[in-house]
Amino acid sequence: MANPVVKDNGKKLDLPPPNNLIPSNFDVLPPCPEHSKQPVFAKQWENCDLWFKKDDKFLKPKGNISTRIYTTDL
Repeated sequence: MANPVVKDNGKKLDLPPPNNLIPSNFDVLPPCPEHSKQPVFAKQWENCDLWFKKDDKFLKPKGNISTRIYTTDL
């Protein structure tokens, strides 16, 4: 697993690149009643709304993302 090798079989198949979006710091900020009461609208794009609400109940870093990907290469 430390040094994987992919045999050349003539196909365009390889290992995926490293994921630089995986967080390395999972610290949770201290409780803040102002940010824990209700969600706050942060930003809006054409097909997306961004809301923020701090979780002071479970103290776990998390995020919810819903996406729909349209592609023509398959």
